Amino acid sequence: MTPDVNVLVAASRSDHPHHGTARIWLEKSIAIVDNQGAPLPSTAAKIRHRDLWDIAWLLTKRAELDPRMVAGKIGDYGIPNFPELLDRALEMIPAVVKSAAFKDPMRRFIDAGTVKRTLGDERYLDYLASTVGGQFQETKAHLQHAAAPEAAKAVAAPGQVPKPKKSAPSAD
Repeated sequence: MTPDVNVLVAASRSDHPHHGTARIWLEKSIAIVDNQGAPLPSTAAKIRHRDLWDIAWLLTKRAELDPRMVAGKIGDYGIPNFPELLDRALEMIPAVVKSAAFKDPMRRFIDAGTVKRTLGDERYLDYLASTVGGQFQETKAHLQHAAAPEAAKAVAAPGQVPKPKKSAPSAD
């Protein structure tokens, strides 16, 4: 494994002894790349092939979704139509993982034996699509759940104005 993969594993596993340090380093690195004008925000509109592979791999290493980080990145990147992009990605993943456009570049990163067991096996491609799609579905559910209380606060009963929160009485 290369050091960058080690950092990803450490950052993704809360039980890893270097989780905190790796997570901070990774978030700072993402912020630096983003601030330098790299095309990270545009990746929401296009599925990056290597990301599909990496998501499935990280899940095998017990990586866990951090919904707060996802929501924060959506805000950082200013992606107002993220739910629609996520739905589009969910529709596209099965076809993408079975395409030559996915398989051919991935062969540069994967040894021949692994290619045969994974990219060369229709069952693995179904697993890959299902695993990544499942993670995207989980992300969608977390984001919808987080958005529901905010939407409920903004909506009052017909003809009523939302009441302000009561503050604790002062001790004056």
